[in-house]
Amino acid sequence: MRIVERGLLLEKERILIVADLHIGYEFELSQAGMKIPSQTPSMKSRLVRMINEVEPKELIFLGDFKHNIPYVGNWEYEELEKFVRDLPVQVTMIRGNHDVDLQSILHSENVRFGNPRGEIRGSVGLFHGHVWPRKELFKCRYLVMGHSHPAILIRESLGLETRLSCFVKARPLWSKLAERYPGDLGSYNKDLKVIILPSFNKLLGGTALNVEEPLGPMARRCLDLPNSEIILEDGTILGTLSHIKEAEQPQDEQVTTKGHE
Repeated sequence: MRIVERGLLLEKERILIVADLHIGYEFELSQAGMKIPSQTPSMKSRLVRMINEVEPKELIFLGDFKHNIPYVGNWEYEELEKFVRDLPVQVTMIRGNHDVDLQSILHSENVRFGNPRGEIRGSVGLFHGHVWPRKELFKCRYLVMGHSHPAILIRESLGLETRLSCFVKARPLWSKLAERYPGDLGSYNKDLKVIILPSFNKLLGGTALNVEEPLGPMARRCLDLPNSEIILEDGTILGTLSHIKEAEQPQDEQVTTKGHE
């Protein structure tokens, strides 16, 4: 498994995974008076470049392929269908909370729809994150999810702030999960690691985990986020979330007392 831009490649299975494209987000911004060019051509170009680079057998969209709910304009029907039709690979859609009626929009032969509560590929479980996954996914070696749009907020000395999208690698809190699946969790992999993907759409600012709570029931309640590993899209490891928060704390001023001369 390795990072490819803002996605993950399952190298053994040759499967590329991306999450949270939110195609049509610009329409919401235009309603608020902000005129932003469509990000769709850029996202498609990036995806095609990634596909040509790693040559996957399957591309999995891990939820929130589209943005607008429930409204979908005629232009969006055409744009969403053309987007997937132009991709030179088999596509699997695992629907997220923004993907209402997506099955009535996409009819391309290269698209299939997976289980919204999770799919399994090899030793990896995959789900969006807005609902709880089916319990079978906890037997996997890794659990990959989206939905939270994770980021880290960087504050500069002059007061400027920057959000850096990131990957998050965390361990589950099994005691909390047992509360959610009482008597029904069954056998599970105690070494399971959970990976949260950043949003593929660069226009989305992201949820700054060092100052904000993550989105989604599992990410918010059942992950050991303080000890999670924060990784930027270029592979840079920033450290654990708790260490990042500690580094932001102002250092105590050193007080020195001079003796009487």
